[in-house]
Amino acid sequence: MKDARKFYLKCALCSGEIPSFTEWFHADQRCPECGSIRADVVYTAPIEKIKSLIGPNHREPKGLWHYFDFLPLNDRANIITGDEGIVPIDRWT
Repeated sequence: MKDARKFYLKCALCSGEIPSFTEWFHADQRCPECGSIRADVVYTAPIEKIKSLIGPNHREPKGLWHYFDFLPLNDRANIITGDEGIVPIDRWT
């Protein structure tokens, strides 16, 4: 069976898996198994998918939601947006 999760957290100390940010926050941002405050995010998507979004041949993102597959949201219906876009850094000043 394919893992339907986008990501999970993995304790940096005991390697325990925390299935979601919800469970991480319910455990006071600690591993429920050992109490460690350090965890890494493990993405379940193939690394090639991430590389295609940020590599030299990626298409120009039109906004933050270009990266939806790697954001901690499970349903696009939960997106709230004001049609913000990407502003080149040289226009920030």
